[in-house]
Amino acid sequence: AALGGWVEATSERRRSRAVARRVVNMLAKRGMTAAFAAMRRHASAQQAWRVKVQSVERLMLRMTQRTLFLSFARWVEVATQSSRARRIVARTLTKMSRRRLAMAFGGWAAKAAAAVSGRAVADRVVRR
Repeated sequence: AALGGWVEATSERRRSRAVARRVVNMLAKRGMTAAFAAMRRHASAQQAWRVKVQSVERLMLRMTQRTLFLSFARWVEVATQSSRARRIVARTLTKMSRRRLAMAFGGWAAKAAAAVSGRAVADRVVRR
């Protein structure tokens, strides 16, 4: 009877230890599963964040490139207009200079003709 009680207590202890080991293993597996799931959620959130950051970076690059293109296009437009305006001003100044030169030459030619005719009149008056 005493031996039977001891055997029964020992086998009960062994069974309790086995049940406790299974419970501890299940809890450990749950903890590992939860930790793994949390790690996967975190990795997924990081990947989503990276995708968003890359999208914003591409948007900023496009905006920068567009701004640079528009600035350069405006510069080309202004440079073209400025060059055209310089050519127009140069042509206008040339015309004005030629006109003044022609007027000066015309005035000189008229005075020269008047001087020649005055000299001819003076020669005729002196010869009389």
